[in-house]
Amino acid sequence: MEGCRKNWVEHTAIRIKDLAWYLDFFQNAVGLSITEVQGDEKHPDQVWIGGLQLTVDPDYIPRDYTEERGWHIGINVEDVPAVMQRACSWEGVTPFPGKDHWFVLPDGLVIELVCK
Repeated sequence: MEGCRKNWVEHTAIRIKDLAWYLDFFQNAVGLSITEVQGDEKHPDQVWIGGLQLTVDPDYIPRDYTEERGWHIGINVEDVPAVMQRACSWEGVTPFPGKDHWFVLPDGLVIELVCK
């Protein structure tokens, strides 16, 4: 996995309920940066972070990874084992069964770490 480019996702839009949790997780566990904020700066409607478009939907009811959501998001990272370790140390984040570089967020969103 040598020669990996920096952490990146081209663009994926997802509905979320808890923006603060997502921003904390993607900035501090995965190492992504905010590129754009839409709406009120203190309570934005949408935030773009490392290619993810996080759209706040207060009525969204999260389900597990088997229903009504995209299959997973692949995120390119420089150090898969280090990001995997940090991510899985986050409260509520669990490894995906049978995959050594995948994990599941508390609301069921599945993340795959890749190195290209």
